[in-house]
Amino acid sequence: MHQAQPINRPNPRRGRRLLARKRTLGRRHYNYFRDYEPATGRDVESDPSGLAGGLTTYTYAGNPLRLIDPFGLSGVCPAAPSYNPEFWNDGGAIQNTNNCYSYAWDLPTNPVPRRPRPSPDKPQPGGFSGHPYDSLSCEAIISASISDGMSKPGADGNCSSCTHKVFLVIAPGVDYHWYRRDDDDRWSHKPGWGKATNVDASGSTITNPDLANHDYTPGPNYSRSCGYLCAPNR
Repeated sequence: MHQAQPINRPNPRRGRRLLARKRTLGRRHYNYFRDYEPATGRDVESDPSGLAGGLTTYTYAGNPLRLIDPFGLSGVCPAAPSYNPEFWNDGGAIQNTNNCYSYAWDLPTNPVPRRPRPSPDKPQPGGFSGHPYDSLSCEAIISASISDGMSKPGADGNCSSCTHKVFLVIAPGVDYHWYRRDDDDRWSHKPGWGKATNVDASGSTITNPDLANHDYTPGPNYSRSCGYLCAPNR
């Protein structure tokens, strides 16, 4: 025999229906760890994985046909960077507003245009996270780069999946410089305002940045090697 529920007794089914109706009216899509809001094209909550998921912690997948993230924490890896000097060496906006750091990230656009950085026109280590480096030393620049989302290689010297290797050198008291490994296992770099290239100061193709010639006399001589880090693929 069916018994009617007392008037004042909570109905769990009705609660679920109201919750579903709320989500529909608010036009948010529940994604386990986060809620996606189509009206703004972004997630309502910050990425619980922090900067490991990208520099913008509220962003939705850049390419939803390629990147899948059923639990809001993972995705299909973007490809490692390709050596594409024609793109970087446009003689205009891209070449003149990017440097070795954004090139190492394979990030040709400024992801935080409204956030102050040490340099007004080119990204600097720590600028993405708001924790810029405070001295021209390996330790300070590595720490600032890790705060931006880079990571150290594992004990075996390899980078984790979805990342590519980068290499840091310093001209003591003068400058720093980054190299990155491309998908052909060779290395390339972009010196400041200059053009992206895959050769070192001697004009030799770079297969091992630690053994490459970093002496650009009469320009900087990057005589100190700081080692490898891993940058997220874009």
